[in-house]
Amino acid sequence: MERTRILILGAAGRDFHNFNVIFRGDPSYDVVAFTAQQIPHIADRRYPAELAGPLYPEGIPIFAEERLEALIHDLRVDCCIMAYSDVAHVDVMHLASRANAAGADFRLLGARRTMLRSRLPVVAVCASRTGAGKSPVSRAVAAEFRKVELRVAVLRHPMPYGDLRAQRVQRFASNEDLARHRVTIEEREEYESHLAMGSLVWAGVDYHAILEEAEKEADVIVWDGGNNDTSFLEADLYVTVVDPHRAGHELTYHPGEINLRLADVVIVNKVDTAPPSALLQVEDNVRAVNPRAVVLEAESPIVVDDPALFRGRRVIAIEDGPTLTHGGMSFGAAALAAQRHGATLVDPRPFAVGELKEVYERYRHLDRVLPAIGYGDRQIRDLEATIAAAARAGADAVAIGTPIDLGRLIRIPIPATRVRYSFRLRGGTPLPELLAPVVERARTARRLTRQPARGAPSHPKTEMMRPNERGGATKADARARSEWRSLPNAISLTRFPLAVAFVLVPAAPVRLALITAAAASDWIDGRLARSTGRVTRVGELLDPVADKTFMLAAVGALVLEGYLAAWMLPLLLLRDLGVIVGAGVALARRPHLRLPARAPGKVVTYLQFLATGAILLRPGSARWIVAVVAALGLYALADYARALMGPMRPIDR
Repeated sequence: MERTRILILGAAGRDFHNFNVIFRGDPSYDVVAFTAQQIPHIADRRYPAELAGPLYPEGIPIFAEERLEALIHDLRVDCCIMAYSDVAHVDVMHLASRANAAGADFRLLGARRTMLRSRLPVVAVCASRTGAGKSPVSRAVAAEFRKVELRVAVLRHPMPYGDLRAQRVQRFASNEDLARHRVTIEEREEYESHLAMGSLVWAGVDYHAILEEAEKEADVIVWDGGNNDTSFLEADLYVTVVDPHRAGHELTYHPGEINLRLADVVIVNKVDTAPPSALLQVEDNVRAVNPRAVVLEAESPIVVDDPALFRGRRVIAIEDGPTLTHGGMSFGAAALAAQRHGATLVDPRPFAVGELKEVYERYRHLDRVLPAIGYGDRQIRDLEATIAAAARAGADAVAIGTPIDLGRLIRIPIPATRVRYSFRLRGGTPLPELLAPVVERARTARRLTRQPARGAPSHPKTEMMRPNERGGATKADARARSEWRSLPNAISLTRFPLAVAFVLVPAAPVRLALITAAAASDWIDGRLARSTGRVTRVGELLDPVADKTFMLAAVGALVLEGYLAAWMLPLLLLRDLGVIVGAGVALARRPHLRLPARAPGKVVTYLQFLATGAILLRPGSARWIVAVVAALGLYALADYARALMGPMRPIDR
């Protein structure tokens, strides 16, 4: 069979992950090359054979994206795969047009198809644009988990800009690990703050291997996204941060709009500095495309170590590099803080040297800020030389707006102070309440026997591009069959024959025994699923369906036999009817949704079992029993409606 020749367009991160998860072990594809964009010095190297797998004994070459058309021609490319982030929708289509015009197909892989599944609970923190404020949010999430004594592993979006073999799996527990792995300034910006707060940080190239290692040392995983890329992991809670300073970008940048549509919680950040009209625009956009998400507003207070350093001085404002470059921002925390405290910002452009001079030529929107570009030793030296030149020309101080201690890496000849954003929710659901179901799942998982991570395999055989031609069972198919065969789900299934028996056997003692057996099975399946770690997607759907089938059969039989008046049927099943409609609508809008079981709903279910038995024993009590169950059913239905409009998380049955 002729292999489909694939060219993956990337930026040393998402591209490698997509290859590892989708293409590495599939002989129907031949990935002939990667291209590189956004990050300097990542082209003209190879994805090594040790990581590429046995189908690629010589590794895979990496070329600059500027050569796209020539590569498609010379390498006889059949299909280009878009695999990097923070790109305007119009620019994605320009790339597609270039590929199509050169004779190749152009495709985007579905976000969920490249997500790995962890056996631990996961909170994913992603964004609509680079620089929206993911890092303070992910640190706040990790801090909440540590408050309840859970071990946190932060899995960071990849930044493998060095030796890919050495960077397959990276574990950071201290600043010494940063030096040992020879990380760039960009990597330090993401790792140092987590390490200072006591979290383990994991990153690298092969996220299946990374996840397996992280799970050995953690109770809960926090996915700390990069740029505006989607999560590499399936998440129990998917949080997307949007930036009102770039209102409208949440709908016009790839793949940030995907994050917005996937989100359980959307945090509109920086509300303390954004114009009110921008806040309204962003919140309207969020509700238009994801009305189910919880929308929270958050302030980003700026913390300055020494604000007195700024007053009356000429200050160089150093900001996070990616936020200013492909993130498109023209200012950050350093510039805002310096101006607030009476400083005059220095224009660094006349003093820029080396590659920093090239950065200003490429990103024309930058003027009175200095991007902390440091993807290699040469760029770090250029940054140091630019600061020194500005100091010689009269700059008095430096505002360091990157998350790292820059003074440990370069010499700064004038006084400097650090500036950083913090994070504070403005009203709405408190963070501990949002995270409470995840905390509970983590505590449950900690008590269970550790099992290998589940998810996309290192060498999947699943055909991702031509699903109609797929032959044989996939690993997902096998997992689904396994879920159906699990003991808790088998117990749930017993309620269906019990329902049939209730209708066919009119004897009251037998029916009372059937009701008792159905109620017991409802309690046992959930208890067993939680205690053995077998809470499954199938079980979350099967359990309520089995409950409602039994109750409908039982109450219907009682109506037909005269125990109940016909008008009592909808009252007794009021909550069930509402849940069926609400869940149906929610699943139609989001098929992958995992619906919450609610405590009030389970109480009403058990009351329905009791009420059915009581009506059998004392038919004259039907009216008041129906009234009580209907009233409590209304409360449970209202509670369920609130849950449907809130963040949807996998929960225990």
